[in-house]
Amino acid sequence: MKNAISLDEPKLARVADAAAIHALLWSDREAIPLKDRFNTEETRDWIRQHCKMRRFWVVKREDVIVAAMLLKPAGIMYLITDARFRREGWAFSFYDMQSGSAMSSRLR
Repeated sequence: MKNAISLDEPKLARVADAAAIHALLWSDREAIPLKDRFNTEETRDWIRQHCKMRRFWVVKREDVIVAAMLLKPAGIMYLITDARFRREGWAFSFYDMQSGSAMSSRLR
């Protein structure tokens, strides 16, 4: 039976996704902007903790994270798309989810 959920739909990140999320954020450090102190083990631990807290959302294509969002109760903290996958509407899919009850109810 085929999974009803597309791999391209935003899903909660797993702790195992933390390194890839960090790499994605760091890859666009000049645009965000991020300082060198972001590229530390302490920051990777911070990302893992937010994955455990169910605050990071990701879009995967063939097991590659193409977009990620950190959503805190106050709103979006980070929203990034891999440069190779920009202009495909991933940011809009996160915004659509944020306004829906499925995502906002998980923040309570």
